[in-house]
Amino acid sequence: MDLMYFGYDFPDERSMNKKAQADFISEVKAKFPDVVLNNAYDSIKGFRQDVRLPKERKDDYYAWLIAHGWFNLSLSVNLIMMDEKQKDEANRLVALAKSQYPDNFIKEEKNNADA
Repeated sequence: MDLMYFGYDFPDERSMNKKAQADFISEVKAKFPDVVLNNAYDSIKGFRQDVRLPKERKDDYYAWLIAHGWFNLSLSVNLIMMDEKQKDEANRLVALAKSQYPDNFIKEEKNNADA
């Protein structure tokens, strides 16, 4: 369903990237108890997690990633966001995230209104 990239295993980045991965694992398991995670570490690509959820949970998972700032580490969400042909899908997922987690977007929208 998704592949999350947390960064390389270089000595100056290792602890920060391992912490990001551990934080994600903790948060995603708390939100989605039925998630299946497989360590996809690779000495070239670094720290990665293969994320599996039932197909019907995909939208909720993507919305959660967007609302909680994890989307930039998600291969699946990044492919959607970068594909001009999926612009409507990207907008739908952002709207879904805002509707499911409105408190996560209030500060951003307030700052934009003040500008």
